[in-house]
Amino acid sequence: HQDEPSEGIDYEELALKMGIRVKHIPTLLASFIEESHGIIERLKDAVEHNMINEIQQCAHSLKGSAGNMQFFDLSELCREMELVAQEGSKGFDYSALSKEIQEELRGIELKVNLVK
Repeated sequence: HQDEPSEGIDYEELALKMGIRVKHIPTLLASFIEESHGIIERLKDAVEHNMINEIQQCAHSLKGSAGNMQFFDLSELCREMELVAQEGSKGFDYSALSKEIQEELRGIELKVNLVK
């Protein structure tokens, strides 16, 4: 987790990894960030009210989106939350992991905004 990303996202490299044209990357990144904010809001609410099924669904959705966009650190954090929620663990500190997920997403947003 970097507080200050040193460089933005390399659109050409990301496009190559995703198997798409570079021109689609800005739209995909904008959609990913917008969608992620909605999922994060649902996740925060689910964590606050200890709604384990909703936590699992939010984590699953964000895990898939992040993985598709090649944001594997975020995807892995979401995978961890999804698995814990799948086990129905009510004693787990979902709030701390939710904050980590939010920080990781903020880091991605900073990198997106650094693109030349």
